[in-house]
Amino acid sequence: MKISYIVSSKNNPLYDGGFSINNSYKTFGQHSFIYDLVHGFRNNNHDVVIYTDEVLAFPLTNIFHTQDIEVFQIEEHSEICSDIIFLDTIEDEILCRNVLVGFKIAIIHNYLIKHSTLLYELSDCILCMTEMAKKRQSSLYSSNKFVVVNQAVDSVRFKPKEKLEKNQFKSVLIYSRMDKYKGKIYEPIIEYLIESNFSTSIMGDGSVFQYFKEKFKGLITPLNHVPCYNIHDIIEEHDIIISNGRGVMEGLMANKPTIAAGIRYCGLINSSNITFHLQSNFTGSHLKTNEILIEKDIEKINAKKQIESRYLSMKYFDINDFVNKIFKLREKHIIKYANVLFR
Repeated sequence: MKISYIVSSKNNPLYDGGFSINNSYKTFGQHSFIYDLVHGFRNNNHDVVIYTDEVLAFPLTNIFHTQDIEVFQIEEHSEICSDIIFLDTIEDEILCRNVLVGFKIAIIHNYLIKHSTLLYELSDCILCMTEMAKKRQSSLYSSNKFVVVNQAVDSVRFKPKEKLEKNQFKSVLIYSRMDKYKGKIYEPIIEYLIESNFSTSIMGDGSVFQYFKEKFKGLITPLNHVPCYNIHDIIEEHDIIISNGRGVMEGLMANKPTIAAGIRYCGLINSSNITFHLQSNFTGSHLKTNEILIEKDIEKINAKKQIESRYLSMKYFDINDFVNKIFKLREKHIIKYANVLFR
């Protein structure tokens, strides 16, 4: 099948005017999702083409070109015909001036904002990453098009290089966008890790990240930016991962003990709490209290002899399952459309 992914390279509301490097956005959750999704389709022998409003500003252009994945400038008044067309943070101007033929899926990353009415109406399916996102979006726009498919990561890219059975965990990687919405939660965590003699690295960007760089100067290793397509190598170098959203999924897929914290503290992810925290994409936004139990979670990690992270990630967010669910959505839509057409 032919898959087209249309995504804006500029004026991206997800990054609130920040997080830029060399006139393009840094690669955080959205771009990591795109990268793994493209390879998920490619690994299942489907063709994928990227369309964007500014090729040079799209941060995945160069890496995709080295992998023979085409990235095109979306032309004015062009026609895009594909079996599946993804629409990701697209401005109405692009939607209005192009003819899109195929099963159209709108991707909702920021569930808090109401997107354009045109995007909702044009799409055959509006894909939310969590049940909480669907509930919120349904309150903003009345439609029966909303569906939930939990986002996923590439199990091949994040495959552990060695079996993880350690008696002692010494290094921690904290990574996230650290802006006015999330990131402050990490301050007491970093303080505990430093006091406990952990080798602590933080990676990200934003006002809170800059604050940490100054406050903990000489005590932590700040990594200002690593492209999302290299993040698996950085994860592999650390014993414990602390993150939110896709960062949690990536840490689990790499079979690392993973603690979720973003807006509030979720704690060590395991089989007993993964579905609960998946509701808020591992950000803790659905929690009413903010008790930071980092010391107890580190004790649990050290006491556990075998890591179950990889098993959990394969069960809940393997990219191949995501791809199969997308195809099922398309088949369901075709059947529904045929029933209406020939009624």
